[in-house]
Amino acid sequence: ALGIYERIYHRSHPQVGHILRALGDIYHRQGDLHAARAFYRRALSILQPRLPAGHPDVDLLQSYLHLLESELKRTRRTQ
Repeated sequence: ALGIYERIYHRSHPQVGHILRALGDIYHRQGDLHAARAFYRRALSILQPRLPAGHPDVDLLQSYLHLLESELKRTRRTQ
C-alpha cells in the first residue's frame, strides 16, 4: 500500500504520512519497536510541517514516539 500511495501522491503527501503511521502501529503491536519508531518518525517528518501546531495527528505521533522510547529504554535495562 505504501508504494502505491507514494506513486499516486508524492512521498511527502499527508496521505503517505497516515499510511506510515498505520504501518508503525502494526509493527508496534507485533513488538518490533525499532521498525515502529522508524515509521512513526518518518510519518511525523511528513505531517508535522504540513499540519497546524497542536493537530491531533501530530500530537498522537509524538505521544507514540515518547512511549516507544520509554519501552526501548525499559527493554535495554532488562537485557
